[in-house]
Amino acid sequence: MKRLFIIIPLLLVLTSCNNVAADEVAVQGTIEGAGFETVGVTRLSSVSGEFVTTVPVSPDNKFEINMQTDSPAFYALEFKASSGIKSALLIGLKPGEKVTIAAVYDNGVLYLDKAEGSEDAVLLKKHKDMEKAGMKELSGLQNAYAKADDAGKVKLQAQYMETYEANMRNLDKLLSDNHQVYTAALLAYSDFVNDFYNHAALFTAIDKAQYETNSSQFIFSDIHRRLANPIAPGKNAPDLAASDPQGNPRKLSDLRGKVVLLDFWASWCRPCRMENPNVVAAYEKFKDKGFEVFSVSLDKDAEAWKNAIKADSLVWDNHVSTLEFWSCPLAKKYGVGAIPFSVLIDKDGTIKAVGLRGQQLQRELAELLGE
Repeated sequence: MKRLFIIIPLLLVLTSCNNVAADEVAVQGTIEGAGFETVGVTRLSSVSGEFVTTVPVSPDNKFEINMQTDSPAFYALEFKASSGIKSALLIGLKPGEKVTIAAVYDNGVLYLDKAEGSEDAVLLKKHKDMEKAGMKELSGLQNAYAKADDAGKVKLQAQYMETYEANMRNLDKLLSDNHQVYTAALLAYSDFVNDFYNHAALFTAIDKAQYETNSSQFIFSDIHRRLANPIAPGKNAPDLAASDPQGNPRKLSDLRGKVVLLDFWASWCRPCRMENPNVVAAYEKFKDKGFEVFSVSLDKDAEAWKNAIKADSLVWDNHVSTLEFWSCPLAKKYGVGAIPFSVLIDKDGTIKAVGLRGQQLQRELAELLGE
């Protein structure tokens, strides 16, 4: 759901069938909506992936993919229409499998109507049904927030965070209960990569159950790497340096001796803008007790960045950006895959928590600095 606010699309996994050769896979399906005409297939063997093939979508919305594979892998299917609309699905495939899926494109999102015949498909369907319901509820709250007055915004923000956190707990439990299933890694990575350390138990279970078998695959290797990543509670926070809106250099390490929230955000990120009132409230409450905010924007438009700082009353001095969007080296240094993303750092420069949202921040600050 953090698809809240990011980033990886709907995930699919495939059903078994005995009429496919041991070194082949087949995907048969339908894709409704938007008039898609082709499906591009990319094997996700690395961050960039490896292109495999392109197949047509028939006038009656059917497609069929047949290809060779020597091991289980994840694939991206990119559906394209002549109108310019594109949408992608991620698919887990194993040698000898044949899958039939049915997907529907609606309001910018591809939903899954069917995936049958394997434990992966059963898990996937449960996950997607849960995710779809959660996205609908959160979208309704987002829309209401945009129209509300100041008092209504405060109430809706709290309701949004309660709903979001409840949905995340439910998804974590579903995947934890099924951590040994191949596709659980892909679903967990999609849901929680930007809140990795708050779901460390889930990723640890997946790593112990599946890493040895699948260590050559990017997602499994990245989970394994992140479990040993220095951007984790108890580790020292790497230093960052960039220019503020006036062109002055600012360094994270200059705030040593204070409790610091390192906050990655952007003016174009709606969830970030919804989270900003929580950060402002925490700053106003704890700034006199030694709390500071160091904001890193992933904007690429300087004026949009400056205007958002003013509009959201982000009154602290420590705002920086390289204006490089997702290529921002500061974000890469901290492994940021989606925003908002935050790291709470204590007075000694040690990471205390990662991915705090809503009232979580004030609770942690109260523990570190007192009410």
